[in-house]
Amino acid sequence: IEKAHPDVANLLLQILEDGMLTDAYGNRVDFKNSLVLMTSNLGSKFVVSRGRMGFGEDSGSEEGFRRVEEEILAELKRAFSPEFINRLDEVIVFNPLGQKELRAIVDILLADVNATLAERGLKVHVSPEAKEWLLKEAGVDPSTGARPLRRTLQRHIQDAVSEILIQHHGEAIDFIEFSVSGGRLEFAIRSPELIGERT
Repeated sequence: IEKAHPDVANLLLQILEDGMLTDAYGNRVDFKNSLVLMTSNLGSKFVVSRGRMGFGEDSGSEEGFRRVEEEILAELKRAFSPEFINRLDEVIVFNPLGQKELRAIVDILLADVNATLAERGLKVHVSPEAKEWLLKEAGVDPSTGARPLRRTLQRHIQDAVSEILIQHHGEAIDFIEFSVSGGRLEFAIRSPELIGERT
């Protein structure tokens, strides 16, 4: 929200106060039964500079998180007018992402990839070591959060699958395994016959 044009904040004030929005032509839109969610990265620079965004020692404790929350709320008060803040029902500060959460996000993204590939009768398996490699390759850190993961999976998994399908056009491929060897991500193509032999 802090990156929005000031006019957007003015529109939000009208919505949050009256539950209505009137445009320049006099058209009214009812927001009375609506939830308005706003996200912000305010305070994240401070948290990152202190090394407490989920990777530091202090962030895991409840007391450490409470201090971070207070600092972020103070930053919010510096950035927005009291009239804007007073119209918010609640400000929620989320716990930063740790390694466990990032691994879960990798699994979710890979499930999305497999859901798309299932339409072609294809499945991708990524070993635990390959998942760790992807996390490292994404350069995930407190300042970037999980955003780079999607691009990394696109570049190293989805693009690789596309290349494999182009190079092996017409061949029966329904299973591709990704693993790590010698610090590099590698793949192995499994034919239906080989999968049958292994099971």
